[in-house]
Amino acid sequence: MRPSRNYLLRITLLEGNYSEATALLHQSDLWLEQQEFQKRQLLYDLFTGFFYLQIQLPELAAPWLISDAIEDVGPKTTLREAFLRAKFLITAGKYYKAMEIISKTERQTPEELFLFGELSCSISLAVARHKIGDVPGAIAALERAWQLSFSGELEMPFIEFGKSMRALVVAAQQANCVIPEGWLKSIELKASGYAKRVASIATAYKKDNRIEDAIRLSERERQTLGDLYQGLSRAEIAASRYLSVNTVKANIQMLYAKLGASNNVDAVRIAIEKHLI
Repeated sequence: MRPSRNYLLRITLLEGNYSEATALLHQSDLWLEQQEFQKRQLLYDLFTGFFYLQIQLPELAAPWLISDAIEDVGPKTTLREAFLRAKFLITAGKYYKAMEIISKTERQTPEELFLFGELSCSISLAVARHKIGDVPGAIAALERAWQLSFSGELEMPFIEFGKSMRALVVAAQQANCVIPEGWLKSIELKASGYAKRVASIATAYKKDNRIEDAIRLSERERQTLGDLYQGLSRAEIAASRYLSVNTVKANIQMLYAKLGASNNVDAVRIAIEKHLI
């Protein structure tokens, strides 16, 4: 595999070029036939996994990329592998697992650091920490990523986080961090535009491959769904999860909207049919 293929894919996603992106994806199938490449399966998994991650179809990626098991993460794990796995876990709402994978990955050669590995992992760490409410930790990781990007010269690793960058940028602006506000505003706009173009590619890919939109629940929504399955009332869920009753009500209303349900029994029935519980 030529290294440029990875960058070509990133460019096509940035441009919203569906035909070129899928052409690159189909070409990657040929790598598995090239017996001289000892790591052809790994390269194929990483290449296709990045595509499926960006278009929000993680279930189509190689199972090991989606796994939250960290026993196999160690000194030989490359930063590229760690970054992709961490980003998959962030997408699944498993923020602590994502941070654990990043922390267990040793920083390797200068060449690997240059190829965005350290930079991408730092941004992943910033996003994960912000998701769990660790704003100081998120800002520190974002500042580290900005420094690694030669003070903002390398923008793509930030842009590729799409909508996740918006909340992070707002937090950074409120914290008066070392990153220039003008750069933060620019990245927010570019990340939003990227998210829209990638969403159009995702829509076209689903249509061509007859893929129905999957119901994606947050970790808290899954917990609430499990509690409803157990027959708990709103008050009981609130007490067991240390939440307010209003928060539980809001979670349940979001569940109804995502599942197309009208009440608790309906929600549980649909969830069982769709193998969500």
